[in-house]
Amino acid sequence: MILTPDRKNSSIYIIALIMPFWAFVNALRNVNLPHSKNVIWLFVIFYGLNFTPSIREDDADGLRRIEHYELYTSDRFMNWDKFLQKFNGPVEDSYTDFMEPLLMYFSSKVSSDFHFLFGLYGLIGGYFFSRIIDLLVRLSNFKYDKYILPYFTAALLFVPFWHIQGFRFWLATIYFLWCILKYFETRKIIFLLLTLFTLTIHFSYTFGIIMIVFFAFVPKNNLLPFYLMYFVSLLISNIDVLSIGNFIGQFSSGYEYKVQGYAGEAYKEVVNELSQFESNWYVDFREIGIKLITNTFILISFFYYRKKISLSSHKEILILSLIMLSLTNVVSNVPSMGRFYTPSYFILFYFILVAFKWKIIDSFLKKMHFLFMPILFIYSLVELRIGCDNFPISNFFTNWFLIPFYTPVSTIIDNIKDLIL
Repeated sequence: MILTPDRKNSSIYIIALIMPFWAFVNALRNVNLPHSKNVIWLFVIFYGLNFTPSIREDDADGLRRIEHYELYTSDRFMNWDKFLQKFNGPVEDSYTDFMEPLLMYFSSKVSSDFHFLFGLYGLIGGYFFSRIIDLLVRLSNFKYDKYILPYFTAALLFVPFWHIQGFRFWLATIYFLWCILKYFETRKIIFLLLTLFTLTIHFSYTFGIIMIVFFAFVPKNNLLPFYLMYFVSLLISNIDVLSIGNFIGQFSSGYEYKVQGYAGEAYKEVVNELSQFESNWYVDFREIGIKLITNTFILISFFYYRKKISLSSHKEILILSLIMLSLTNVVSNVPSMGRFYTPSYFILFYFILVAFKWKIIDSFLKKMHFLFMPILFIYSLVELRIGCDNFPISNFFTNWFLIPFYTPVSTIIDNIKDLIL
């Protein structure tokens, strides 16, 4: 019996419901196929419905979201009017973002189980995550190749689906990147304008909008100014973000309060204390390694490939990455602003994928393969290890039909440590 395309697609989705994890792995192996993006989307929803905080964590983003959600579900008097008051209260308590509070409010009217909330996170975030993969594949004409696969893998691991526990910044980032990739696919300015909606997801993407505005209006005929901007930015850090907060405060006291909170000394001390726990060399090396690849690539491309890139129709991708990296370098010493390296690296790696396809830098990547490959391997391995913190082992074996009959209580890393300790 020969399966028609419709029947074949139906069987693929049935398998995705019965064996979600293995269908997800197969979708990644066949990422060029049209249905793969939807199978990946389904798995991210499944992951959200099974989201499990590690029993060894007591201050993770996911736990804070669960605790916040419990405030909604336990408040019998929480109605629409009371909810709206949260946007108009004292600045230290009021919301400056809209997306997550709205999702929590409406979810709390349906279920008191936080798994439902995270399933909704997966539904929304999984759409943009899966579409980013699809766009990255199509725009770079990606094919599995030993020279380019490590960059493709690392690009996806800059924004992995397990970052769903930090939902606000994760969703803002993948939506932001989706808009950028759609712009490069269509060259329609509307997609750059759509990045404005990131402000409803995470207020810090005010900085992301600044980068996009700069990119939209600056002349792009010559690569040299952007290279120079990047090299200069390596020597500059920590601008006075508090003064920016005071300026923004002329329009929104809530924004001013948030900016001062993130840039203040108290928050810096908290970040410094947390960073002391990341003592394993490979955790620190993953960041150092990516910066080493970034700086090496930009330096070599400046001296040897600038003319070739300038003649390419894809030079605007590199220009955007240089702008984003430069501006992020300038503010990187401010706690939490270093997170903007994530979208910056993603765009740079997107350019690497495209440039390899069009044989702009293929010889360079092949020469640097044995230096860069171990770095990218370690980066990917550490990110996968982080993903184990909230990944229940049951995700390997269960499926959509069993969700009502079980509740995962421990993660892969919990199970491993229970065996070792």
